[in-house]
Amino acid sequence: MSRKLKLTIEPISGTHNYFVVKVSNQIVLHGEAKKMEYEANLPDSPTIIYASSLGVGTGAKYKLTIDLPGTTEDHSNTYLLKKGYHEITYTI
Repeated sequence: MSRKLKLTIEPISGTHNYFVVKVSNQIVLHGEAKKMEYEANLPDSPTIIYASSLGVGTGAKYKLTIDLPGTTEDHSNTYLLKKGYHEITYTI
């Protein structure tokens, strides 16, 4: 059996140069820091999601949304760059 995944990453404020998002260690989104979306079917086993943003300075914000339709395991968080960088890893 599988479950649906929808990821969205987008800049909120400040200067972001580059986004990278990996699912199960495979790059699924990368490039210029603009709103990007990805959809896939995932196995029911635990899946690692990694996201990072490279930007300028401290204080730039971006939002990462992890949507698993039909479940209550959704995440939507805003993150702040420190010294021009931020990364986060989730296991879903």
